[in-house]
Amino acid sequence: MDKNYLHELKNFVELHIKSQYLKHVEPLNVLDRIFSYDNETEGSWEYEWLREGNRVLEKSPSEAIQCYNFARFPYANNEMQKEVYNKLVESFTSSLVNTGIKKEYHCFQDNVFTVYTSNLSPEKPLLLVMGGIVSIKEQWYKFLEVGPLLGFSVIVAEFPNVGENSLTFKANSYEMIQEILNHYEGEVDVENSYYVGMSFGGQLGIQCALKDSRIKGIVTVGAPLYEFYNLANNDWDNIPVITKKTLSHVCALTELELKENLSNLSIDVKALSKLKIPITYVFSLKDEIIPITELEFIQRNINNLDLITFDDVHGSPNHMDQIQKLIPEKILNQYKDNQSKVITDLNI
Repeated sequence: MDKNYLHELKNFVELHIKSQYLKHVEPLNVLDRIFSYDNETEGSWEYEWLREGNRVLEKSPSEAIQCYNFARFPYANNEMQKEVYNKLVESFTSSLVNTGIKKEYHCFQDNVFTVYTSNLSPEKPLLLVMGGIVSIKEQWYKFLEVGPLLGFSVIVAEFPNVGENSLTFKANSYEMIQEILNHYEGEVDVENSYYVGMSFGGQLGIQCALKDSRIKGIVTVGAPLYEFYNLANNDWDNIPVITKKTLSHVCALTELELKENLSNLSIDVKALSKLKIPITYVFSLKDEIIPITELEFIQRNINNLDLITFDDVHGSPNHMDQIQKLIPEKILNQYKDNQSKVITDLNI
């Protein structure tokens, strides 16, 4: 495996490490022990993260699960990664006993995907959360705990071809979100749905909102919408290898096929310019994946935009504490503002 790719892995996993509160894991020590990828032996990416997870398993099962998550990062590509991913899912599922969090299976377009749910009630608005092309739903479990405290029913799902989602990423993949809303109609207040999407997961939420008025507000961190999918050849060549490989994986395409079909995945600009719902967009000014021209695009085409910028790389890992606080705050504010408008419109 190319040393540059291993270097990228170490850089990009930083965001996901910082999204967790690790007290017993020593991520820098783990990264220092790694000098190879995909050979499933001592010193390799998957081996060392698995070893660290096993080391802390009894002391902190939740941190061990995240180590297993890092071991299969960015997706399960070899037998060890597949085995550790299965161990991760089994461990996480076991941890749900007596929590009120449930795992549920869905069949859509002849494929299966799973979600985690908590606090489902027809009286409560829905908070739907989806990660991007490298993050599994178990990474975002905190939303299942925090969302109910804010008064939401919560569903955490995965991006197509990530984790336990066997769909592939296509132009109409947003229909998966509509399927979730349809399925839970009556169990939660899907007419008041709010969406949190990380990176490419944010794109799916916005695409769905163009078609489905049940989504009333969105918060996204670094969602590629248009400019990324219409890069010139030289700019595409500068996209990180990890992004190209993982995007090819979720699309079930070769890298050449991906490049040739990339523009088909971009958002409908005319429809976006007519969208009125509030969208909080966190943009990283030094993003290695999303071109800076995307910033001008969203400013020009998103009407009800709440823009937050950080002088940081993709996902703004150095501002993770701020992002973790602002996401629930923004979602709650969107809901309260919308409810106030409804009351005003009804003259109550």
